[in-house]
Amino acid sequence: MDFSEMQADGIIRWRPVATLLRSIRQLRVYASNLGHSRYIRASNVTAKERPNMRKIFLLGAIAILSACSDKSAAPAGTTSGNEAPSLPAQDIPAPTASTPAPAPASKVLSADGIGAIRFGMKLAEAEQAAGKATLPEPFDPVCSMVRFASVPKLRFMVEEGVVTRADAEPGVGNAVGVAVGDTLAQVREKHPDAQVSTHKYDKNGHYVTFPNADGKAAIILEESGGKVSKVRAGLQPAVAYVETCG
Repeated sequence: MDFSEMQADGIIRWRPVATLLRSIRQLRVYASNLGHSRYIRASNVTAKERPNMRKIFLLGAIAILSACSDKSAAPAGTTSGNEAPSLPAQDIPAPTASTPAPAPASKVLSADGIGAIRFGMKLAEAEQAAGKATLPEPFDPVCSMVRFASVPKLRFMVEEGVVTRADAEPGVGNAVGVAVGDTLAQVREKHPDAQVSTHKYDKNGHYVTFPNADGKAAIILEESGGKVSKVRAGLQPAVAYVETCG
């Protein structure tokens, strides 16, 4: 006797309790009638065996009722009652590569500075960025030239505590790609729009100026005897000074 039914969604649900009770009553009536000869022939079941038959059917009915009270396992992926639907485990994102460390500041001299040192920094800020500066003796707070071990071959002008300019020795790269020893012809070929003016002390020499976008800073080359002899960069007007300070 089947007390379950298959729903359209594929879930097995038990029939209503009233249907089960009605079936149990039918079993009891059936078991009671086993004692009458019209249901079972005396030749097959004796009067002594009939009470045992009733017990068997009653136990069967109890077993069916007990089975109905057990909760059947819900099919995978379904929910029962007020249970919240189970959510699929979210994919754990694969570990990403750690963010690379920032590249070291460029050691190429530009109108803005070189390495970690920016023109316009206070000397204390430059020392924090590039290490302790080597100061001349005596140090003139109005204007002095200092050096940093982390940025060799350069002297930095410090005016009233502010780094305003850097003078480079041969071997220091620069943003315009011109080296000490290059000819004026080479510079003009590479930078035909460069600003060329006459040198203050050398009538045959020149200054070649490369201002930045706003004109507040520049790279200046000094040319003498047909070749580049000096390279400096910094803020105006300090970068345009012909002389440096002590």
